[in-house]
Amino acid sequence: MAKGAHLIDSPWDVATKDCAFFLDFDGTLADIAPQPDLVKVDPELVQILQQLQKACDGALAIISGRAIATIDHYLQPLKAATAGIHGAEFRFADGTLERAPVSQQDLARAKQLAQEFAGKHQGVLFEDKEISFSLHFRQAPQFEGQVEAFMTELVPARLSSYELQRGKKVIEAKPQGCNKGEAIRRFMAQPPFRGKQPVYAGDDVTDEDAFGVVNALRGLSVKIGEGETQAQLRLQSPAALQSWLQSLLVSGAPPAPSRITTVQGESVHE
Repeated sequence: MAKGAHLIDSPWDVATKDCAFFLDFDGTLADIAPQPDLVKVDPELVQILQQLQKACDGALAIISGRAIATIDHYLQPLKAATAGIHGAEFRFADGTLERAPVSQQDLARAKQLAQEFAGKHQGVLFEDKEISFSLHFRQAPQFEGQVEAFMTELVPARLSSYELQRGKKVIEAKPQGCNKGEAIRRFMAQPPFRGKQPVYAGDDVTDEDAFGVVNALRGLSVKIGEGETQAQLRLQSPAALQSWLQSLLVSGAPPAPSRITTVQGESVHE
């Protein structure tokens, strides 16, 4: 078992209706696909999210590196509060939209250079997210070093108000100061999230800021999959998270951790 989180197997003493749920998308609600546009979403998951949204009085938000429009496409007909592009885009529960200001001229030139780079490195994929962009090297891991060097040279030299965000086989250029932890803080200051106990599930290093904020707010942080983390709990896959969400709709309360100690390679519950 990887370090930094425990497996879920016991009841928590906070009712679902008193929780604010924040969920990552790729690798959390849906399995990571070879290419971003090949992701598949289980229709049953969307139904579960709609039920969860109702059960917590609307305090459900998607926190993703994807654009809001993309999230809406994959989760339709669900319409939830959403922080897209790590919080560079915001849709609050009342439908109000906000977007970080950017220099379109500088961004367009940086995107062009990134597209040209991807075209010269077979298997590297360029993803345009309107106010941000990414280079994916999942299908070309041999170019990881070149992608890192290129993006490090590009940002902030050509995009002074941008910073790099590293994820699973991807490096993204995004507006400075936008991260999932700050996104949760913003949501928690607004109804219907304010005053509730935050619950966050995510799978990547981009989710660690969110785990830290949720932990500081005495909420429940859930890591999906392997890897070291500051999250309190762990579920092994998006399918396991879907089952967990379904079960808490029935039980009325999210599970909490049991303590687990590794003894001679085996996990033992305490």
